[in-house]
Amino acid sequence: PVGISSAIGEAAEHGAAAVLNIAALISINLGLMNLLPIPALDGGRLMFILYEMIFRKPVPQKFESVVHTVGFIILFGFMLLIVAKDILGLIF
Repeated sequence: PVGISSAIGEAAEHGAAAVLNIAALISINLGLMNLLPIPALDGGRLMFILYEMIFRKPVPQKFESVVHTVGFIILFGFMLLIVAKDILGLIF
């Protein structure tokens, strides 16, 4: 997020077209990342649906909940690391 704001600031210096281009790239990237088969994202949910379609039985709700919770915690930790890296990059 910190790196994105500085990139948008740099793009703003080049005009509105550059800002729209970077906004489009961020939007496309976010959509593709959301479809990755990572628990707590839409792609993770799609994997459970695919499993149910193949094996014709539902995944136990408790198991799915635990997988999504663990995935969310890992994703949140990864996000914290990225933000810390961005902030340290600005400072040093």
